[in-house]
Amino acid sequence: MTKKVIFFHGGGSKQDFQADQKLVDSLGLHLGPSYQIVYPFCPTRVLLTLEGGGKSVRRYPVAMMA
Repeated sequence: MTKKVIFFHGGGSKQDFQADQKLVDSLGLHLGPSYQIVYPFCPTRVLLTLEGGGKSVRRYPVAMMA
């Protein structure tokens, strides 16, 4: 069974997202084929806040991880 890992980049532009793809690729190589990395584009830092118990982060990946 494949395990899913969600990788959040720092938020921002498509160029930032594409630059972080190297990190995602490296993580995938180190974790191996039993892991699937979900790497959503987050155009705003609001989605990445952990304030308030991480509610915004917890809500976002539900659809991505299904």
